[in-house]
Amino acid sequence: MKQIAQQSISNMAYAKWGVIQSFDAATWTAKVQLQPIDQDNPELSTTNSLPVLSPWVGNGWGLFAPPLIGSICLVNFIDTSWSVGVVVAFSFNQSNAPLSVPGGEFWLVHQAGSSIKMTNNGDIEISSNQNVQVNAENVTIGKMSAGNLKALLNEVAQGVYNGHTHVDSMSGTTSAPTQQMDATSLTSHTKAN
Repeated sequence: MKQIAQQSISNMAYAKWGVIQSFDAATWTAKVQLQPIDQDNPELSTTNSLPVLSPWVGNGWGLFAPPLIGSICLVNFIDTSWSVGVVVAFSFNQSNAPLSVPGGEFWLVHQAGSSIKMTNNGDIEISSNQNVQVNAENVTIGKMSAGNLKALLNEVAQGVYNGHTHVDSMSGTTSAPTQQMDATSLTSHTKAN
């Protein structure tokens, strides 16, 4: 009797680790190879398409962080049924090592290196290896010192001038100016005061 009960419990489905095999961004579902692989029936180790949960969802908005193929995930099965499951979380591992983040901080770091970090001292750090784009009708910068804002505006003026081009007489585009603006080129017309 005890053996039958243990066999019955071992066949129940609750949660299993798996590896993402494919992901469909249109339906937000993934196929998962459950671990360990069933050596007697390896074809049974790969699930049908399962929903991938997100902590914040709405109609056309939410938190979108699709899994990479090969990501380690946790699949919860509902009502102890192997056929009804959801991908609920992902796990760091030897191939995908975590960063050493101090307790209490929140870091959102992309594989390209861009990041948003909320630190324990109250700072928010936004970093990008490329560009930071802000699309808004109004942008308010509170408590920015006049010196920092002037430096930012001067840098923007230099960047605009140094990168500008013109349409030439052949309807082509000229290259950027060979004479570049630097800090000594700034005048009262181009310098933030």
